Amino acid sequence: YFATTLKNESCMSVCVLLGSPDRCEYMGGENWVEGHPLRSGESVTRDLPPGRYAVWSELCTEEYLAEEGLSFRSDTVHPITDTKPGSSPPCGTSLTIVNNSDAPICDLRIGIGESVHVGWNWIGTEPIQPGHSLAVTLRPDTYFIRAEGCDSTWLRSDVDVAVSGHQTWTVP
Repeated sequence: YFATTLKNESCMSVCVLLGSPDRCEYMGGENWVEGHPLRSGESVTRDLPPGRYAVWSELCTEEYLAEEGLSFRSDTVHPITDTKPGSSPPCGTSLTIVNNSDAPICDLRIGIGESVHVGWNWIGTEPIQPGHSLAVTLRPDTYFIRAEGCDSTWLRSDVDVAVSGHQTWTVP
């Protein structure tokens, strides 16, 4: 077995990360980042037997990146990169979510499109407590953003939020 490290070098957080033997009929197994999105610049390591692998990375915006034919035969650091044109590092765009509400934010959805019903939770298992904030990196784009309390109450929701540079989104 060898230490296989997958490092997020994309502009976006990864909410689902799966590794399977290459040419497997089913991409599945344990989500390597269950409960904590792999933010830009972070990495996760698992011990794998030597071989060829496929890696499925699903960004928190529900966009996916699939790679096949990866040869892991020794301790390896493999980058996860966002291949969308114009998104190569440096990303240069961040969004700081500030919780000015009286309730913790337990669910934060940031997605591309017009529906506030899709996307993964960008927070993970640690809520954004009142008076605290969370900064995430993004590609410059237009997003929907929704923050929910731990009781699933919508604290704030916006569509068509143009994000570029460094911006703040305050709840409520």
